[in-house]
Amino acid sequence: EERGGEGAAQGLIDKVGDLIANGLDAEKGSEVTDQQIFRDHAAFYEKEYLEDMETLGVSLPDVLTRVTEFVPQVVSYIQRIVENGFAYEAQGSVYFDIRAYTEKHAYRKLSFSAAAIKAAFDEGEGALATSEGKRCEFDFALWKSSKDGEPSWESPWGAGRPGWHIECSVMASDLLGDTLDIHGGGIDLCFPHHDNELAQAEAYYGHQQWVNYFLHSGHLNIGFQKMSKSLKNFFTIREIFKGGSTMRVSEDETVVLPPYTPRQLRLLFMMYQWDEPMFFAKDTLDVACGKEKVFKDFFGSVVAMSREHTPTLVSRPQGWGADERALYMKVEEVQGSVHAALCDNFNTPTVLAKLGELVSFCNIYMNDASVPDKQFLLINKAAVYITRIFRLLGIDDASSTYAFTTKAGGDDELLPETLDAFCTLREEVRQGCRNKMGGAELEGLVKKAREGALASLREKAAKQQAASFEKVLDAFDQWCSSVSAAASKGDGSSSFLKLCDDVRDWVLPDLGVRLEDKPEGYVWKLDDPAVLKREREAKAQAASAATRKKLENKLTKAQADLEKAQNSVTPPSEVFRPQTDKYSQFDANGIPTHNAAGEELNKSARKNLDKEFKRRETEHTKYLDQLSKNPNFLSDLQRDIEDMTQQLAAL
Repeated sequence: EERGGEGAAQGLIDKVGDLIANGLDAEKGSEVTDQQIFRDHAAFYEKEYLEDMETLGVSLPDVLTRVTEFVPQVVSYIQRIVENGFAYEAQGSVYFDIRAYTEKHAYRKLSFSAAAIKAAFDEGEGALATSEGKRCEFDFALWKSSKDGEPSWESPWGAGRPGWHIECSVMASDLLGDTLDIHGGGIDLCFPHHDNELAQAEAYYGHQQWVNYFLHSGHLNIGFQKMSKSLKNFFTIREIFKGGSTMRVSEDETVVLPPYTPRQLRLLFMMYQWDEPMFFAKDTLDVACGKEKVFKDFFGSVVAMSREHTPTLVSRPQGWGADERALYMKVEEVQGSVHAALCDNFNTPTVLAKLGELVSFCNIYMNDASVPDKQFLLINKAAVYITRIFRLLGIDDASSTYAFTTKAGGDDELLPETLDAFCTLREEVRQGCRNKMGGAELEGLVKKAREGALASLREKAAKQQAASFEKVLDAFDQWCSSVSAAASKGDGSSSFLKLCDDVRDWVLPDLGVRLEDKPEGYVWKLDDPAVLKREREAKAQAASAATRKKLENKLTKAQADLEKAQNSVTPPSEVFRPQTDKYSQFDANGIPTHNAAGEELNKSARKNLDKEFKRRETEHTKYLDQLSKNPNFLSDLQRDIEDMTQQLAAL
């Protein structure tokens, strides 16, 4: 703690905690006698789990089950299985008797690959599987005698603890009775866990079917590997939200993950059919983020259209033309397709695809300049429907009219009016620059906005005591000052246009506003400042990467040009003469005629040498031409290469 403080100590524990725990457990684990230690340990992770589920928007369960609170029921359950002849005691433990059970019941009802049974059994049972006292290798523990330092409870067979599978059969039976309609879980639990659950319950009740339907979710693949407890290739939900974790994407390559949001994670889940393998990887997460952006941009455009159309709805034409009828039919088609997909095994990938189609159709309609009287009510119908489906899937909450948007309230009620005024002034300045307005005229626009809209908004904010709103007004005011200052200095149009770009790229994003320039005007949308910052950083990184790639290509070409020029310095008549290890005689042009042994070269060899001579002759001629134009062109090329190398190092 003296070196790095408490944070550094915690960081060290996070990295080597498992190793320390294993060592301490091996050395002192047998000395643990206080059972509260085990409960406190479980409670810590139970609390984290519930918090993480809340963050992800997962609803609370109807009941929270802990096997430690069901031990009496576990003991009674096992006793009846023993009495029914399907289990036996051995050295303080109780094992399920597979041979006895299979005489009257079917075992492994869910196991589809007999070849994989043994491996799955060994992995599933793990350290609990021992051969002490077993009658058959596939007999599994219902009750295990406890070793020193392990949790234990009293039972007719001595101090021990429940086996892995029995707890689920007991708790589910206690709460839901002798028949379960639906039982869920991962496909990796199919055998041995779920098969053994069935066997235990049916041995207890004496019937042939404890569960009517099993819903098994597909395997989770992390990066390029299946998630496995042995590989320890997993990430906690909190690590995903925080970012900075390293994911292996191949045998030789890793990538550092940025932070992701709960909504992006849920979108990723919906991209995959629930009962098929899911690939949790950087590229699939990026696809989920891309889908989120498409939907978020759409809802932002709908909100912007609502601001424009809703106040004047009664005065706008509402008749439908061919475009509106086509849009209505698309909404109806997508509604039918989504309903069919959800009825077809909860096919969420198709649902997302169909909603994406509807968004694309709506975007085309909203951006079509040939449609004079756009019908907002139709766009609203589509947006409300998509929102309803997203809330049905838990991708969005119910805090606003449309998904992925924030409902304004309190001092935020002034925000649309202010942003409209701010962005309108910016648009007037942009158009003024394009129309060759002078600095005095542009300053006049600013003065009018300051004395009119800005002054009025300041007054409204003061009356409502909207303190948090001051940042937006201050940004508006400061930008007006920047434009006035540029006009006073007599700056050209490029300075004013840069100020307009800075508002879009820096000022408004930091205030949580996305401003998009359109062929006809602009659209502003509210967004998370952190998201806008990450997008700006990603855009800058992409631009930097493009610059680097361009410079690398330019450097590669310059290096090739230098090598080619240097190889062209020697006159073609002198190229072959130094190669005495290959040739002994040459013609008047310096082309070899005999090999090193004095033998005359054949026609094919002479033909190839003639071609090489002509190529060298052409290159030498180009070299002499460049030299005549610039005697220093070789040194200039070398200097360019050095400069580009330094530029690359600086990027």
